Amino acid sequence: FASEARVLGNGNAGFVTTRDSHFVLDGSPFLFNGFNAYWMMHLSADPSERYNDTT
Repeated sequence: FASEARVLGNGNAGFVTTRDSHFVLDGSPFLFNGFNAYWMMHLSADPSERYNDTT
């Protein structure tokens, strides 16, 4: 069995890139809001610490 995927149109359409120090989506500024919660998975994996990650 063989298959082939084809994508038509602009190869960068819908893909976020950077311009200088800013995110850009299809040529327009792309604003992103989020945070880094690297500790949450570590705390949630330990049952004795599980409820400390949201307090």
